[in-house]
Amino acid sequence: MTILKLVKKHSFKALALGISLFPVAVYASISFTQNFDNKNQYSSSSLVWNVSTQTLHPPLKVNDYFEGSFQDLNFDIGDAKHGIFNSSTYQDWDNDGDISDKIITVNTDTYPSLEFESFNLLSGWTLQPEGSEPLIIRVQGHVVIDGTIDCSGENGQAVTSDQSQVALGGTARCGGGDGGRGGTDNGVSPVLPQAGGNGGASVTGGSAGSQQAMVDGGDGAGGGGAYSQNLTDADNGVRPPASTGGSKGTNFEDNAFQETGGGSGGGGGFYYTGSDTANHSRGGGGGAGGGVIYIYSGGNITLSSSAKITANGGEGGGGNLKAGGGGGGAGGSILMFAGGEIFLNTAQVVALGGDGGTTLGGNGGAGATGRTWITDGVGGDGPTGSGDNPVSLLAAIGSVNYQTGSFQAESVTIDSYNSFPQFVSVETTGTIQSGDQVLFDLSSNKSNNFVANWSESSTVIGVKLDRYFKYRIRITSNNENTPSTLESVKFNFNAYVLSDFDMTTGCGSMNQSGGGLLWFLILLPLFALVVVKLNLQTHKSSS
Repeated sequence: MTILKLVKKHSFKALALGISLFPVAVYASISFTQNFDNKNQYSSSSLVWNVSTQTLHPPLKVNDYFEGSFQDLNFDIGDAKHGIFNSSTYQDWDNDGDISDKIITVNTDTYPSLEFESFNLLSGWTLQPEGSEPLIIRVQGHVVIDGTIDCSGENGQAVTSDQSQVALGGTARCGGGDGGRGGTDNGVSPVLPQAGGNGGASVTGGSAGSQQAMVDGGDGAGGGGAYSQNLTDADNGVRPPASTGGSKGTNFEDNAFQETGGGSGGGGGFYYTGSDTANHSRGGGGGAGGGVIYIYSGGNITLSSSAKITANGGEGGGGNLKAGGGGGGAGGSILMFAGGEIFLNTAQVVALGGDGGTTLGGNGGAGATGRTWITDGVGGDGPTGSGDNPVSLLAAIGSVNYQTGSFQAESVTIDSYNSFPQFVSVETTGTIQSGDQVLFDLSSNKSNNFVANWSESSTVIGVKLDRYFKYRIRITSNNENTPSTLESVKFNFNAYVLSDFDMTTGCGSMNQSGGGLLWFLILLPLFALVVVKLNLQTHKSSS
């Protein structure tokens, strides 16, 4: 009886002690560290969250290029959302997944902007896009090209005696204009030739050859017009024996790439059904215009001697019969900007017009010359090497530097795994330039789905926040050569850790200190039971 009473009595005290202990929250220190080597915490940013250099820095620009006046042009090296481009990922970017021919046919309509951490195209491999949009490659790190990037227009089909078929114009890629089809007379329903397609808003394709007596042969078509830096015009087609056939396309001089556009297609040649029946023939198809290639890099762009970057116009269809030849397609547009250096070596970087098709009738006109603009962090007279044709005719091509002004980056929602994290401080690693400003803002909520209501971090030191939080980094940079950059940011909190929160997170790096207190919380009830047991044994002995 005495023992039972004692057990009941001391069990009640132990229970009361346990009840008083379990609601007590434990005070601990936690921190959240953000490095910039991945995009787990990335939400949006006007800063460059550069996973290649593992830094957060201002965006890039070309400054002091000259086209009548000194100007700047901002550009974007992307967010690396497409990972790394190398031999292990080539297949991922091929339109049908078959790269047995070593040709990667990425579809630019599906991927209007390719954004990589790094880019490496091996020798013997060709990146030959499909689709109507420009090829735009944005790379946060280095670009190495030993193979071929081909956005040239296809050739037009040839002049032949098969009047049952139409000679098709070449197909363009990467934003160039298609070539026009050739004309034919099948004896029932003649098919008239077409003009070439336009490569952009301000340029036009070559005109088709027109109907005429066809005493000496069919009309040749005009060559396509281009965004030609030196206004190297296309040529008119020829009406035999020596007059003008299809008209050349319209050129537009836009050295600074204020318009995005490629080369226009050549027109289609006219058929021949004159008295010389042995030479009855269909007209040649026009060559397609060269496309648009933009390559932006935060690091270096290195082309080996085996590399080729081409945006040439296709050739017009020719032959040894009397129908008119197709017009040549115009050269396209190639632009390369790098925050580091560009090394062309002896690589080919070309955007030339295609030749018109030659026949026994009227020849097609050649397409116009395209344009290039290639500059890097060194600037000056241009990149190392002399493989670009045509060479940019900007009076000064400028140099690549960092943009100045105010920029920011925002995180996704972060789970602190605490009910009341009390903000203590923020620590950074990196380089903050004199005169620049770096600020941090915080916002929190009980729900993980919330719209941020920002408070500058210095105003909430010592304030207890809600479980879920977001942060914003603001950098005002005034130095275009060596801007302020961040390598890591660490947010420190005091927190009341609750036992039902798992202190692990797959996003960022959440760390906790004060583990001794947590163990004390776990062991304290056990200690109380031991004390009760000892008391029971004492009373038992005394009884």
